[in-house]
Amino acid sequence: MTNDAPTSLRMGFGAIEAFLAGVPHRQPRSVHQVNKLTRERADLKEVRGWVDRYPELAPIACELLEARKVTNPNACSAHELLELLYPYIRDQRSKALRRGRQKL
Repeated sequence: MTNDAPTSLRMGFGAIEAFLAGVPHRQPRSVHQVNKLTRERADLKEVRGWVDRYPELAPIACELLEARKVTNPNACSAHELLELLYPYIRDQRSKALRRGRQKL
């Protein structure tokens, strides 16, 4: 094997061989799709941060998600959920400020 004479035959682990073997081809994501996924993950991280900070928001977030999913299963993205939660976040922050638990 290692001491054999050099040959022009190749093992065949490239894309063409994989395609010929039946591996399905998947198109790479477009820039728009990658940007959308990146924004979605950032918004989801922000929602998680707010829910961790104010646990009272968790049932409200679940209720908003369920209400949106009834109308359309794919309707509520993390960005939409964050926009729906902003009034509740503002309310929770004002309550915390009144209690003196948090400073601006």
